[in-house]
Formats: sequence, structure tokens, C-alpha cells
Amino acid sequence: MRYNTVIINLLFVCLVQVAADIRGWSQEQYPNIFSELHRCGRPNDINETWICDPDGILSVSQGNQIDDTLRQIKINSNCLCVDGCSEGTGFRIAVALVQWMTIEKKFIPKKEQAYHFANYLMSAWFGDYNCDNNAVVFYAYEHNQLAFALGDSVKMMVSELEYASLVDDGRSRLGRDLNSTYVALDYIIRKLNDSIQNGPGVSLSVVYSVTVIGALLVVLFLMCLISNTCCRVEIPRKLNVTEGDKTVGKQTQKVPQR
Repeated sequence: MRYNTVIINLLFVCLVQVAADIRGWSQEQYPNIFSELHRCGRPNDINETWICDPDGILSVSQGNQIDDTLRQIKINSNCLCVDGCSEGTGFRIAVALVQWMTIEKKFIPKKEQAYHFANYLMSAWFGDYNCDNNAVVFYAYEHNQLAFALGDSVKMMVSELEYASLVDDGRSRLGRDLNSTYVALDYIIRKLNDSIQNGPGVSLSVVYSVTVIGALLVVLFLMCLISNTCCRVEIPRKLNVTEGDKTVGKQTQKVPQR
């Protein structure tokens, strides 16, 4: 009876997971942030938004506050395009939220699937723009997966280390509960904005080069140390011979007189 209960519980968990994988959002089905504002869960009285939350993870007021932050970044940030920005504004950050992702290929890690989801939205939403002056922040709540898609112009301003730090820091703040999701998202957006505004920091290639050079110097130092220790030649002491005395080390021997 006990084993039957365990088997039933396992089957129930599997069925729930399969149902979640099926009912989640796929990349192709996800609303367009520019043309499907209502499907993005935004109020009917707005004509522009930079956040898409079709599952209502955030409350309407929280969504409005995030949207206002994103709009202020767009207005007050610097344009990263070489030929200038057509709208006379800076770079744009868009936020996409889902409760579940549709898991089509289970052997691909969810972290990688979230990354592909974000990049798909980047292409679908900003593919027609001449300058990739944009970024997409994607978060799947039930999977606790955070991903960023950065346009080419934005990538030049964010190093690999900063990107990895943003993802790790963001995931540690997200996923606790729905009440903290808004606070964490606001923090992540502002940190991403700061990274873009301040320019690239130290890249992984620089850290790798410094590490390799440091390791080589340590190896060379150890080799020299071992070489000097093993191959050191003992120089014999000089014998001090004086007339009448012969000194060898600390012993003195009398030389007989002729």
C-alpha cells in the first residue's frame, strides 16, 4: 500500500510537470510588445509600453511603475548608435515575463532555453531597427530563469563579467515570492542601466590573460628556486697557511721549523 502511494505521487508530479510544459508560453505565441498591448496585460488607456506581462505576475500598479522606469531610461540615456537614434532618445530596455515556458526539448537546460527565448523576442521586437540599441530582460517565474538579450551596440558596453554577475545576482533576488518580484526586477533594470551607462568593465579575456601570466610567473619562480637549490655548487674553503702555522678550518697545526 505504501509503495502504491509513492508511485501515485510520482505520477502526479510528472503529470503536473508535463501539463506545465504544455501550457507555458512558446516564443512564437508570445505577444508583441508594440502591437499587442492588451495581450501583454497592459491597461487599455495606454498607447506604448516597455513591459509585457501576459500572466499578470505583477500587479497593474507595479507594472506601471516598471514601465515608467523603462520609459525614463529611454528618454534620459545616451544613444549608442553611430549614426544617431531616429527618435532622438537613448537605448531601450524591454521586459518580458512569463509564468511558464513551453519546454519543447527537455535535454536542453532551462537556462539556455530562457536565453533563446530572450533573443527570439529581441529579433521579433527590434529586428527592424537599423541600430541594435536595445536590450530585453526575460524572466520565467516558475522556472526561476533570468536571461538578457543585448543588441550589438549594447553588448559593447557590458562586459562578460558584468553580464554573468547581473544574471546570478538577479536570479538570487528573484523567485522568492511574487511580492519580491517587483523589487528584484526594479533592481535588475537599474543595474543593467548603470552597466550600459558606465561602459564596459573588465572582460573575461583580460582576467584570463592576467591569470595565465601570473601563473606562468609563479611557475618560472618555482623552477628557478628548485634549480638553485638542487644545482648549487659548494665552493671549498681556502687554506690559510702562514709561516710556522697551518690553519685548516678551526684547527691549527704547528709546522716544524727547519
